[in-house]
Amino acid sequence: MVKWDRDQQRVWVAGWRLHHGLTGAVLAVAGGLLMAHDWKDRTEWIHH
Repeated sequence: MVKWDRDQQRVWVAGWRLHHGLTGAVLAVAGGLLMAHDWKDRTEWIHH
């Protein structure tokens, strides 16, 4: 489903080429989802 073209340094998802802006947006959403998932442990984030 996800393909990395090393020669041209491009990422493809389900046959669609991701551009830099879209890649950044996808990564930001994924990070936000992970943060929301661990929100109950937010007090531990700073202490470590």
